[in-house]
Amino acid sequence: MKQIKTILLLSILSLSLLACDGSGETSTSNNYLNNYTDDEIQLMESHLNGNIIPYCEELFYGQISVDSSSSQIYSSNYSIAYNSITNIVTLLYPSDYVEDVETYYNFVKDDYTLDDQLTNQEEHDYYLFKDLSIDGSGVSSQFYLNVYYDDISLGLTIDAYIDSTYTFTSWPSGDNNITNYLGLFSEDIQTYFEFAPQDLISISMTTSNSFVSYLPMVNLTLIVNNSSSLQDFVTQLLDKGYLLDDINSTETQNNYYVIVKDESLGTLSLECYIDKQITSLDNNIFQYNMSFTYNI
Repeated sequence: MKQIKTILLLSILSLSLLACDGSGETSTSNNYLNNYTDDEIQLMESHLNGNIIPYCEELFYGQISVDSSSSQIYSSNYSIAYNSITNIVTLLYPSDYVEDVETYYNFVKDDYTLDDQLTNQEEHDYYLFKDLSIDGSGVSSQFYLNVYYDDISLGLTIDAYIDSTYTFTSWPSGDNNITNYLGLFSEDIQTYFEFAPQDLISISMTTSNSFVSYLPMVNLTLIVNNSSSLQDFVTQLLDKGYLLDDINSTETQNNYYVIVKDESLGTLSLECYIDKQITSLDNNIFQYNMSFTYNI
């Protein structure tokens, strides 16, 4: 069915671009593409660590028309956009068929690993990733594709992003200060993210976006050798003026917040979600998790 749709689409487009006889209208010549344009590739590579969303010729279609004045007109049956807030590159392929999600999933699944925890196959919502090389600074990254049908945009949607894990042996500071990853660069705000975890062994840090505000979020997993380290960290939060918010706390994490003012963003609520209980690992090693974000 999709092949018939594609043939009909190509035929209609070809006929519509034929030269008109004797009418004085400009004739065109066509170049049908079997890949992205250079501009589209540059957009993806610049925001995805040199990676691009795989091009599926069974679905995607592009065309460059050149008229008699040598002007080029590019058209395609998909669109690509970058969201600077979420750091996600999105490809939208308008379609009335949820099956197109399965077509694209089957196209890429052999080259990617399915994330079983995030994927919901019944809802045709797939998360696939590819491991990227680990650099000398202790950063490991994955290139993610979230493939799903968007009921609002009405089409196959592919959200592409980089999920990186940073490993530290002390609290992130300097260029790795948490405010840099949140996009908050005021030195006054930076002090609210400076801590000294008790008996710290290592920290793993990832970045994401809040499901509530869609603003940046920094997620931390702390490995320590003292069972009281979690409570000590909470004490440090309170000493900096953070307050407990029972309403926004969850079953497993408490929400702490502090209200500050920023010259460019105005009044902000800096927020920390932190585990209520510390987890015991092997050999007197413990772990707890927290996330930092903000609301405007």
